[in-house]
Amino acid sequence: MSKTTRYLGLTGAILFLLSAAAPVRAGINVSVHHMGHHVYEVDGSFEVASSSHVVWAVLTDFENIGRFVREVISSKVVERNDGRLLLEQSAVGRAFLVSKKVHVLLDVRQEEGRRIEFEDILLNDFDQYRGTWELRQEEGATLVRYRLTAKPGQGLPTFVAQRALQKNARRLLEQVRAEMLRRSGGPLQAEALQARE
Repeated sequence: MSKTTRYLGLTGAILFLLSAAAPVRAGINVSVHHMGHHVYEVDGSFEVASSSHVVWAVLTDFENIGRFVREVISSKVVERNDGRLLLEQSAVGRAFLVSKKVHVLLDVRQEEGRRIEFEDILLNDFDQYRGTWELRQEEGATLVRYRLTAKPGQGLPTFVAQRALQKNARRLLEQVRAEMLRRSGGPLQAEALQARE
């Protein structure tokens, strides 16, 4: 056996061991598509080593979201009725070096343990703002998917709006995932994720 063959074999074995030890699809995926007329679709997902119970608890911790998502200034349930609620939120949106406070009143509907739908009915800072959170239990992990259709009210240039939506969505998903890991007893993973922000 040649030195080159032995080297390639050793390299392949090391890569296999590293890939086996690494979590599957541990990264956060975010894409933003311009649909025309200043309407954008955000599609994000991640896999987390947390039970669906913990994931659901984090996603529905509406009034405490500001404790683990730094951009949220306030979040308050103003009405609740059989799987449906009105959620008033204020947050800081960022586009490059500019920060802007945004305010929404979300009509939220829940399918217990599976899906959350939300839509802004105030339409103060957005002409359109609606989306979903979905989760699916997989072996040893939970897959979370986030979708948003948004039309910013100020009509930002396409490249600015697209970049801002992508960056803000990624930060949201990173912080939500870190909280899920923290509640699952994974502080080291959560801290490592926060450190990358």
